[in-house]
Amino acid sequence: MSSTTSINAEEVVDWQEDGNDAVDNDEKNDTTANDDEDGEEEDVSEDQKSAVVLDVEVVNETKVTSVADEEGEEEEEGDEDDDNDGDGDGDDVPFFVDAAANYEKDAGIVEEDEATLTKAATAVVERVALTPQEEAEKLRREAARMKLEAERMDVELTLSKIANLEIKLKKNQTNSEQKIDIQNQIDMLTKKLERKDEKESKVDMATPCNGESIDENNPYAYVPLTKAELDDRIATLRETEQFLLNIVAKAAGLENSNDLKALAIKMHEDQYFADSLLKRESMEVFVPLTSMEIQRLEEGYMRLPPIVREMNERQRGTSNVTEIVMKSFEEDWKAKKNGDKTSKKQEDQSILSDGIQMDGLAKKDEGGGSWLFGDNEPKSREDNYVENMLPKQTRKEGAGPTEIDIQNFIEDVLDINTFTVPSKRGEKVPGGFILRGSPRMEDLDMMIEAIDERLAQSSIGDKVEFFYISDPTPVSDDQMMSGMDRDPVLFVCGRDLSPTANPLITSSVSLITLFFLFSLSSAFFTFNESIMAHFEADQAAGFPTDLDWLFPLIEPLFFSMIGVQFVHEAAHKLVAISKGFDTAFPTLIPSPQLGTLGAITSLKTPAKNRKDLFDFALAGPIAGIVASLAVMYLGLELTAYADDATYSMFPSVPLYFLKQSALGGGLIDNVFGTTLLSAPDLNKLIPVHPFVISGLSSLLINGYSLIPFGRTDGGRLVLSSVGRTGALFEKILALAVLVAASLFSSQTFVLVLVPFLVLFQGQLEIPCRNEVDGIDIPRGILSVATAILVLLITLPDV
Repeated sequence: MSSTTSINAEEVVDWQEDGNDAVDNDEKNDTTANDDEDGEEEDVSEDQKSAVVLDVEVVNETKVTSVADEEGEEEEEGDEDDDNDGDGDGDDVPFFVDAAANYEKDAGIVEEDEATLTKAATAVVERVALTPQEEAEKLRREAARMKLEAERMDVELTLSKIANLEIKLKKNQTNSEQKIDIQNQIDMLTKKLERKDEKESKVDMATPCNGESIDENNPYAYVPLTKAELDDRIATLRETEQFLLNIVAKAAGLENSNDLKALAIKMHEDQYFADSLLKRESMEVFVPLTSMEIQRLEEGYMRLPPIVREMNERQRGTSNVTEIVMKSFEEDWKAKKNGDKTSKKQEDQSILSDGIQMDGLAKKDEGGGSWLFGDNEPKSREDNYVENMLPKQTRKEGAGPTEIDIQNFIEDVLDINTFTVPSKRGEKVPGGFILRGSPRMEDLDMMIEAIDERLAQSSIGDKVEFFYISDPTPVSDDQMMSGMDRDPVLFVCGRDLSPTANPLITSSVSLITLFFLFSLSSAFFTFNESIMAHFEADQAAGFPTDLDWLFPLIEPLFFSMIGVQFVHEAAHKLVAISKGFDTAFPTLIPSPQLGTLGAITSLKTPAKNRKDLFDFALAGPIAGIVASLAVMYLGLELTAYADDATYSMFPSVPLYFLKQSALGGGLIDNVFGTTLLSAPDLNKLIPVHPFVISGLSSLLINGYSLIPFGRTDGGRLVLSSVGRTGALFEKILALAVLVAASLFSSQTFVLVLVPFLVLFQGQLEIPCRNEVDGIDIPRGILSVATAILVLLITLPDV
């Protein structure tokens, strides 16, 4: 029995020794772990290690003394209670029960000692190992945690306030002023939450997904995507159709469209480069290019034609591409800055030298500027270019949006589902602002409709109008150097786009045109010998005022020309109504040769897209040409089958008049044969029915309306077919051709046509709502056929 007790006691002692060894091992492990974590810092000095060991030994001695005292007290108590049965216990119990109890008691003591020693050792090691920087970092993390907790509580409190206010708003059904006040409080609290979300997103942007460091001192530094942003973009790309991914990957220069991560990063880098170039345009002090910018400029430089690169390298005396693009970029920036300062200085000197002190004379007139060269006031190249691209209706004085309107447009109207912009400020241009960003819908017409719905519900719905168009600003040197494509933009201007002409003036001009038509209709009868003899007889008799016999002869020519013009304008109006936009009342334009040059039909509201504008522009001339040919053919038939008495009362026209149009001459040859127009004397007078004259005149008028110039029907067709930049080029080309024709052609009609086009039809049409999507193939074929038709009408018969 005693041997068993001895074995149990030895086991207890061994267990205690094992426990102390475990504590020592734990202390060693903790010390090793701390050493590993602080491996990059300075090693703990030998004195500090000695201090740690000393502290641990002191704690051990204290605990051992405590345990010994407790065992001594227990032995004394055991001697007092001993019942002389040899087990040291006062009660008569088996010895193994007492041994088990002692074993459990000793084990508990050792466990407490182990926990106490571990805590003490850890505290001492931490106290010694932490440097001041680590202590500061620890405090900073704690402060950040407390800040996040405070923000969380603030958000919860704000949400609670909003909920209470909404309940209060539902209960309040009578006091309108109180309801408005409650709603204002809800809006204010909601905006407070939105600002918090925006702030959190900005903080998240500072944590790149690839661990790259961000240079906060460089405003043009490349900021990589965070992991969360990258995951979101990859998820968005996964939902995109494969053919679109192929297009985007090809545009981004990637061969594999299935590598969504690379594609998302590439798209982010492209957007960064575009935004960086835009921000650098307003740079006051030159900031060196970042590595990402240099890389992109080099890529753009290498896409230039070899001959251009060779000339550039020869001029700079180096073939180092990096050096070339960096120097070119800096030189362009300096030249632009010096140019701006010089022009501003010259403008100030001009104002001072002229003694102009009124602010009103120094300001730009938003509605000014000629269609080709701008006005006489000094303006930048960008402003002149934009004024040539966009008509005067888009820059009415006092009707343009303000910066606050643009900010409200971005915040309240645009959203992530329609169109996203990187900045809450637009780029000021004559008449309004342009917003650079990215459309979020494939169907641009649906995007326009969605934005329209939100605009109608906003506070600026009756103040602004917007268009999705090609960039109306000139191509910058940076964009040309980089070789990057120019993305379309949103152009935001005033809502009123109606014509600015005075109704009294337009009505007077139309009345003058009717007088010219009547006079021309009468003038053709002066070549008729029978009518002139009748008229001379009346004059010899006292010139009676009764001319009732003459009006029935004039009316067919007069009313048929008006009728053909009515068909032209009616076709325009029907298409405009079917497409959902409005037009102004037509204004007839007088002409001394043909009585009229047609009519000016301005758009009061924009067309939906270029297809609708194409249909509108083509409908009028085609209907007018068909009506003109029908009237002319009817007149030729009436002339061919007229009796002698009727034929003698027809108006007479010179032969050269009948040969002004190749198409009209072909129709005459079809009815009368080729002998009529083959006479050598071009001044020979030929009697024809009035419908022949009105039909041929109307054919020429409709043909000239298709000349690709400004806002004529032909100019609208070109704009809808090739875009605004192409229409501007076509306008200049058409002007050169018309001027040459007026100088070297025998058609005197062109002499009147040129000033009319320049003065009244020179500017391009107002933009379409969606001017980015072009026309389809059938309309493209129609545009080519129309160009051929114009040549057949306007070129003379030979």
